[in-house]
Amino acid sequence: MKDTEKNNEKDVKLIEKAKSISRNARVHLSGFHVGAAILSENGNIYVGCNVEFDNYSNTIHAEEAAISAMVSAGDLKPIKIAVFTNADEPCFPCGMCRQSLFELGREDLEVIACNNQNAKKASMGDLMPHGFHL
Repeated sequence: MKDTEKNNEKDVKLIEKAKSISRNARVHLSGFHVGAAILSENGNIYVGCNVEFDNYSNTIHAEEAAISAMVSAGDLKPIKIAVFTNADEPCFPCGMCRQSLFELGREDLEVIACNNQNAKKASMGDLMPHGFHL
């Protein structure tokens, strides 16, 4: 990754984990591999990849899979997530995933969108300036 000098050691590790897990994605419909790696407040890293199903409505997003792994392990507070794709430009999470991440990490959650060439960072507050919560 070209911009690793701008990323600290934890960022580089998250990016590598997201990239690695993206290879496991089941993408027989779109061919769009996505990997996500979440760093929890407890210092643990949880990963997930997208899993496509023929009807698309059952498709699991990489961010959702990583969130599920984190919550299943008993961690509840993400502080950072890296989302890796092979797209020409780094892709931030979709609106549905942004809402889920916002609910768990609020405005301070750091999001790293990355591909093989670049990494872009934003806070969840930047991505969801008026995020919904009850």
